[in-house]
Order: sequence, then C-alpha cells, then structure tokens
Amino acid sequence: MAACTCPRISTANALVFGAIQILIGIYHLFMWFLILILYMGQIKGVFGKYEPITYKTGCALWGIVFIISGISIIKIARVSTQNMVVCALTLNIICIFISVVATFLTVFELSQFHSVSYRNYGQAKLGREVARTLLLSYPLEIVIALTYTIFGCGDLRLNQRQHVWGQVDHFYTFGVELMAFWVANGLVNIKSTLKGSHLLARYF
Repeated sequence: MAACTCPRISTANALVFGAIQILIGIYHLFMWFLILILYMGQIKGVFGKYEPITYKTGCALWGIVFIISGISIIKIARVSTQNMVVCALTLNIICIFISVVATFLTVFELSQFHSVSYRNYGQAKLGREVARTLLLSYPLEIVIALTYTIFGCGDLRLNQRQHVWGQVDHFYTFGVELMAFWVANGLVNIKSTLKGSHLLARYF
C-alpha cells in the first residue's frame, strides 16, 4: 500500500507525542502497582477499608492504552500507511475518552472521603495523593491525543483527496491516449468533428 504522509505533523513532533504518551502510560502503570500494594495491605477494621471507585475500576491501569497509542505514533513516524494512520487515530480517540472518564472518576473520588479504620488512614491518605498526581496527567494526555487526532484527520483527508485526483489524472491520460489511437487509425476525424477546439488542438 502506498505510504501515507503527514505534512502537518513532522517526524520530530510525532516522535515527541509518542514518547510523552509512552511515559504517561508507564507512569500510570507504576502508580497502579503502588495503589494496589497500598490498598491490598489494608486491615479490615471497624470502619472498613478504603477502596475508591478509581481503584475498583482500575483507572491507572488504563495507561496500557496510552503506551500502545504512543508506540503506534512512533511507528507511523518512521513507516506509515493509511491503515496504520487510521489505527493510530482510533487509539488516540480512545485515549481521549478514557482520560475524560478517568478525570471525572478521580474528581468524584477526591470530592468525598468516608471514614476508615485508623489503621488504614495512612494508606488512604497516600492513595488520595497518588490520585491527585494522576489527575494532573490526564489533561496532558487529552491535549496530546486531541492535537494528534485533529492534525492526523486533516492529513488523512488531504491524502485521500490527492489519491482521488491521482485516479482522475490516470483516467484523463487514458482517454487522451485512446482518442489519439482512434485518430491515428482513421476511426475518428477529431479535427473535423471538433473544429475550432483549442483545447484538443495541442494533442492532435
């Protein structure tokens, strides 16, 4: 398949976007393991354990999608096809969606705090601080994924338009060559039929 170029997104910018997404995803995975260790080490007391909604849904674990998206962007920056560009755009749209969802879930978690056992208060406090740091990374991911998606869609539309016009040029060339063949073999007298046509005079 023919290569799909991206004139609006330079190779350097694409590599930077991909690297930042990978770093954000790795950071989220590390934070997920930290949260997992913190909350699994809780002791069930009178007031129970602290298990926020972000922990139950595994929001930090969604960083795997960020890593996959970053890898696809870096791969496209080197060798790209139209299918690869569509795949990368789809992954970035998914990144935007899960980042927005994770932002709402994190804000909901931080907006309330139920009483927990005093033995688990330290883990809960540290877990909420981790959630605050993750909350700062979601807007960055949204900006990167949205920027790449906007420019990527524009480039993909431009490439499709160029492909269509290339096909039109092929049909036009074929038609001219076919008409020249008919004229050469005396099948069509183009000069008498289209007398005074300056457009075809340069071809026949």
